[in-house]
Amino acid sequence: MKKHLITIEHDLYHIADELARIDCRYRLKYNTQTGKYQLHNKKRADSLLLVYPYDKLDYRAVVHTYKTRWDRAKDILAKLDANEKKINRQALARAREQIAENLEGAAFKEGV
Repeated sequence: MKKHLITIEHDLYHIADELARIDCRYRLKYNTQTGKYQLHNKKRADSLLLVYPYDKLDYRAVVHTYKTRWDRAKDILAKLDANEKKINRQALARAREQIAENLEGAAFKEGV
């Protein structure tokens, strides 16, 4: 048992209960060494699933859990792919503009 991890079963906003409703294997813990809330799987020894990026425990933890669940991985990967394509299109457009500017500059220097 890791002494720096405190299992939270009851909290003011019932976040632990909400997380257990999402998945009965979920357990909310507080890490006293890092000061962060963590989501663990009670069925596994190496149970850390995610570390919440929030200093306070509130409903954002529930929303974050829904957003990062494995069953949403396909949606998350699709969004990442779309963003990567957008970035690549923007980089290509900037490169084309730069090439056009360089060609115009070269033509001007040669008096064409």
